[in-house]
Amino acid sequence: MSGDPRVPGAVCRINALPDDMLLLILSYLSARQVVQTCVLSRQWRNLWRSVPRINATSDEFEHMSDYYEEDTLLFKKFVNRFLMLRNPFALEDFRLWYDMPWESDDYSEDANLWICHALHCNARSVMVTITSKTLKVLIMDIDCSYTFEEQCSISIPSLIRLDYSTFQRIPLLKSMKSLERACAVLNTYYHTEVDDIRQFLKSLSGVTDLNFSYEGNMLNMGNIQWCPKFNNLTTLTTSQWCLHPDFYPLIVFLQNSPSLEILTLELRGVGHTHQRFIGELEERSFSCEHLDSVDIVCWGVQEHDPVLDNLVELLTENGIEPDEIHINI
Repeated sequence: MSGDPRVPGAVCRINALPDDMLLLILSYLSARQVVQTCVLSRQWRNLWRSVPRINATSDEFEHMSDYYEEDTLLFKKFVNRFLMLRNPFALEDFRLWYDMPWESDDYSEDANLWICHALHCNARSVMVTITSKTLKVLIMDIDCSYTFEEQCSISIPSLIRLDYSTFQRIPLLKSMKSLERACAVLNTYYHTEVDDIRQFLKSLSGVTDLNFSYEGNMLNMGNIQWCPKFNNLTTLTTSQWCLHPDFYPLIVFLQNSPSLEILTLELRGVGHTHQRFIGELEERSFSCEHLDSVDIVCWGVQEHDPVLDNLVELLTENGIEPDEIHINI
């Protein structure tokens, strides 16, 4: 970068650019490429330490050794060293692509430290992509808080169980082909669209055990087919949100769960029933031939509560025997 030594007086024009411009150019490179520029000339030796954007990806370390795990260790050492030697300037953007080779707290702890570093540097934008070929259980609860404007994307083909209960925007679920159990409490601060619900449930359509609750803004479903067929679903748990007097969302779920065996409904007293989904039904009947147990769990509900009475009537009218309905008050 200091000019062609074979041409006397040759000048590299890029070296004439101010450091701010050079740092902007470096920001479009990966972290490893940025560090490699330190050998170009004395002017470039320490520029990488002040780059305002960090793009760290484990892909660049693939096949650097004979073993996949060693590649990951090299990536960890590189990122730790990079962040340690970096000048303490504010970050504009931090992007992390990290492929964890197996289930280990050590690997997640490293990622947590890197993300914390970015936040401590007042990063304006943080983008994290973490993939795992072996992760079986993912729990994102109320303590899991993120402030990204973009929709969170989760793609874990090996995942068997998903527990999701945060106040964040409904995530985009991809490649969940191994998923068997899901517990989802959607109580988001963000405005929810019908398509958000549709894509979320579609990604869960292969589960055998589902606990689903929605506490977001009211949605007018019209006659849209928002609920997929849950052909494998044998156990369903749901709550107050679908027990509004017309039982619209409950009926839709039952119409699309032909293999259902166990149904649990959680009912609360007066003041807790709020209509969340509004929709049109051409047919209110449903057939659950395999359903042999309905548990209605009540809190603050009187024995002859109108919602409870109407619920029992709905179930019995659709072929569920009274002795299969268990009410716990």
